[in-house]
Amino acid sequence: NQWNSYTRGGGNAYFHAFLLPADSDFETELEFPTFPMFLGTDYASQQGTRSSGSAITHFGNNDYLTYASANFGPSGTTKGLLFNYAKGNGGGRVEIRLGAGTSGRLIAELHPAQTAGWSSYITAYVDIEDDVEGLQDITIVAKDQGGVLNLAWFELSDFSDRDELHLRVLATEYSDQSGGRFETVHSSLGNLG
Repeated sequence: NQWNSYTRGGGNAYFHAFLLPADSDFETELEFPTFPMFLGTDYASQQGTRSSGSAITHFGNNDYLTYASANFGPSGTTKGLLFNYAKGNGGGRVEIRLGAGTSGRLIAELHPAQTAGWSSYITAYVDIEDDVEGLQDITIVAKDQGGVLNLAWFELSDFSDRDELHLRVLATEYSDQSGGRFETVHSSLGNLG
């Protein structure tokens, strides 16, 4: 067996390449759970971003992050993604694409609302196309401006927490928006946001 270590994208993470003889009967024992959660810094490759702890910062126009081996399950199982992010300005959008790089199939877009600041995180629901299935790489691409968002984490979801008939949905748990922002409101009832 031969192997080689290298860094990718100038980061601190080391990747190892192993050269193994081909075995047509080989079956992996790796399991990829459905509905995985990825920290911002769990990317396999990136361009143009910075990090602070496990969050991605400085995510601006044409920057991207690719996350490997997300299990969407059978077609229609995964309904969307939950994005936990902060945003100190308005504008910008995020494309969610399949595969590595910025030209993969577009399955969703997020138009993040301004939050109470660059360290004030909220979670947004983003619907995806119904026919996404199996093990896929996901690439998240920032568009339209600098400072699109800071990303703490995202998670694939079946949105089972939204299955109730008369569900109460918080204003910050939207699928899409334009021009809005969220702030904490203080009242005699306590913090409302």
